[in-house]
Amino acid sequence: MYTRQSNGQQGPFAHDSSSTDGATEANMAQDPKAIPDLEQASPQQWEENGVHWSRDANGQLSYYNQDVGAWLPYEG
Repeated sequence: MYTRQSNGQQGPFAHDSSSTDGATEANMAQDPKAIPDLEQASPQQWEENGVHWSRDANGQLSYYNQDVGAWLPYEG
């Protein structure tokens, strides 16, 4: 059986966290990005795995059925 002997060093998180890095502080101090208001979202369309999806302003999800040639409501 092998027993590790302590050499006086501590783990990587044992250092003083009050010290700062100038580059990190400069990047983190930027103004936060605005979060989009999902309640007022406009209609969206996107393609995922070959399926064309649409979400209207009311949140209704639809997909395009190429066989029928029309948008059909998603019932999931």
